[in-house]
Amino acid sequence: MKSRFFKVLSLACLATLLWLPTTSVYGRSNYGYRNYGNRGENYHFGFIYGAAGYNSLQTSLTNVVPSGTVGGSVGAGYEFRYKGLWVSLGVGAQFHRSTLTLNQYNETREGFDTQNQEVTFHYDILSQQDKNKWTMVDVPLMIGYYVKGFYFGVGPKLSFALQPNVVSQGQYDFSAYYPRYDYIFRDMPEHGYTQYEFEETGVIPTNPLVSVCAELGYDLLSSAPQSSVCHILKIGGYFEYGINSIIRPSSTAMYLKVDENNAAMAHPGSYLGGMMTAKRVVPYFVGVKLTYMIGGSRHGGGGTFHKGCMCYQQ
Repeated sequence: MKSRFFKVLSLACLATLLWLPTTSVYGRSNYGYRNYGNRGENYHFGFIYGAAGYNSLQTSLTNVVPSGTVGGSVGAGYEFRYKGLWVSLGVGAQFHRSTLTLNQYNETREGFDTQNQEVTFHYDILSQQDKNKWTMVDVPLMIGYYVKGFYFGVGPKLSFALQPNVVSQGQYDFSAYYPRYDYIFRDMPEHGYTQYEFEETGVIPTNPLVSVCAELGYDLLSSAPQSSVCHILKIGGYFEYGINSIIRPSSTAMYLKVDENNAAMAHPGSYLGGMMTAKRVVPYFVGVKLTYMIGGSRHGGGGTFHKGCMCYQQ
């Protein structure tokens, strides 16, 4: 359902970009360039937004390959404009999807076989993919400047991950080294030394995430001249990048867990979850953002919206 929503949002963004050249913004009507009225007045807007694009992870782990997919966010907030400057504060939800592919990895464990013989068990991870699925609550703060409809803004964003789920799938080879024979027993299914598939689901402990955000775009005004309330559609490119690691460090984290009653049954689990000690993992997003705003200007004490607030002037 969410994937379908982001596809529809992406198509809406593309349609808006294609429609822009046909509007009066480019002088194809009787309206001229944008006139913001009295540049000394304050403009107040409420807004809702949606963003769609590509999201992924960047990590300091050297033996994994991150890959992203379509993600996005929705939210609402307040924007204040004065003399070309603007400040906005919002709250929203972001939907993160990414995959980490683990290169070959191995671990060994000391133990005993069913005959109580001392052995060293070998677990060779042949393939593994961690599919991360996070929903985050966002509180973005942006400050920027606009001129003739074009705008630019930067600012921080605070995010809290809600139940950051991860599904780990893959295959490992199980073998054992017997010091008594100085030999590694493998490819012996009748003794349990063979290949196994696994699928594990878990939750990764996370930190509050601070990201830096940037947005560059255009104000598309839809209000009629001398309207008492302004309606604005903002469309722009949007980028955000995490500053701190979203993974909470743990000195007791384990990547590979083995069944106490059956050494062949290993549970690799999430590689991020097991290797999150002093490692940096940050999400990032790049895409297109649509914002619908409604509001206007107020006289300095009059308390009423000023007609012709931020509309085109004939």
